[in-house]
Amino acid sequence: MPFVNNKVVHNIASSWTWVAIMLPGADGSTFHFRGLIAWLSAMNVDVHAFDTNAFRGHKSASTFCDSIFHKVEAAEGHVCVFGYSNAGILINMLAARFNCSGRPWDALVLFDPMYSQELRVEQFAAIETKMIASSVIDHEELDAFDYDWPALRAALLQIFPTYSARFEGFQLWRAIGSGIYSPFVFSGHVNCPVLLLVAMHTEPMFDGITGGRQCIPTWRSICPQAQVELIDCRHVDIPFALPAIEKSISFLFALGGSLDQRLQLQGRERMHSTLNAMSVARRSFKSQWTRSQTNSAFRVKGFRQDAHYRITVELLLAKAELSGFAKALAADGYDDASSLLSLRYDQLVLVAQSAGMNANEANLFFTSLMN
Repeated sequence: MPFVNNKVVHNIASSWTWVAIMLPGADGSTFHFRGLIAWLSAMNVDVHAFDTNAFRGHKSASTFCDSIFHKVEAAEGHVCVFGYSNAGILINMLAARFNCSGRPWDALVLFDPMYSQELRVEQFAAIETKMIASSVIDHEELDAFDYDWPALRAALLQIFPTYSARFEGFQLWRAIGSGIYSPFVFSGHVNCPVLLLVAMHTEPMFDGITGGRQCIPTWRSICPQAQVELIDCRHVDIPFALPAIEKSISFLFALGGSLDQRLQLQGRERMHSTLNAMSVARRSFKSQWTRSQTNSAFRVKGFRQDAHYRITVELLLAKAELSGFAKALAADGYDDASSLLSLRYDQLVLVAQSAGMNANEANLFFTSLMN
C-alpha cells in the first residue's frame, strides 16, 4: 500500500480523474514510457508527454517549467508526475511552479532518478552514446570494452538518422539543467505521495550520477515520504520494465481513480501489446546494425580488466558461435573472461582442448577473446 500522509494527501475518491505528466530521461525520448502510457490511456488518464520537441526554444529550466504548467493548466483532474532519470533535476523547481499557482501535485513517480550533477564534460560523449548504443549493442559488451565514442556515434547516426533527435535531447537537457542550482536538496515543494522505483543492477557508466541504490539516500532526504521499490532490471530498461509499470499503476489507483476491472484488463492488454511492439522494433534495429557494422571496429583497446567490468565466457562463445562449449569451460572453472586473459597462449590451448574444441574452433575462441 502506498505511503499515505493525511497532511499531504487530498480526499481519495473513486471519482478521481488523473492528469499525467511524463518527463523523459536524458535523451528527451518518451519512447521508453510507451507501455505505461498505453495502460494509463486505457484507464482514461489524460496523458501529457514532454519529449525533445517540448524542449526546443527553452534556454532555462524556469521557462520550461512554465511551459509544462501552461500545457496542463486547463486539464481537469489530479496531477501525477512521472519522471525518468535526468528528469530528477527538474522535480523541485517544477513542483514549486505548480504550488505557486495553487495546483499542487497529487502524486509523483520517479524511475531511477538522477541524484548528482557532478558530471565531467569528458563524460558527456561516452554516456550519451552508450545509452543510445545500448539499443543495438549488448549491455555486457558496452561495459566490457572501451570505445571510440565519437566514431560509434557517427556510425549510429549514419544507420539510424532518427537517432539525431535523441542526441539533440541530451544537448537540450544540458541547456535547461545548467541553470538549476542545488536540485537535490530538501525544499518542501514535493508534498504528495511519492513512489521511487530503483533499478537493482548497477551500470558503472552511471555510478555517482543517476539511478541504482545510490539514489535512495538523496531522494529520501528530498521526499521523506517516498515509498521505495527495487526493480530487477538495469537503468536503461526501467521505464518499460513490467514490474515497474505494474507498481506505478497500483500506486496511482490506490490513491484514487476508477478501479473498473474492465478498464484495468484493457489497459494491461494495451500495455503488453505496446511492449511487444517495442521489443520487435528493438530487435529490428539491432539486426540492421549487426548487418552493417562490427562492434569491435569501434573498440580502442582490448578487454577491460578492472574490477568494475565483467564479461562472461558464455557471451564470448556466443559471438564466436561456440556456445556448446560453455558448460565444459564452466566445469573447468572458466565462466569469467578475465580469468582466461591471465593465461599464456599455451595454457589457453590446453583449456580449449580440455573443453573439446578442435583447432579451428580453438582459433575462433582465441580471436573472440583477444578482440
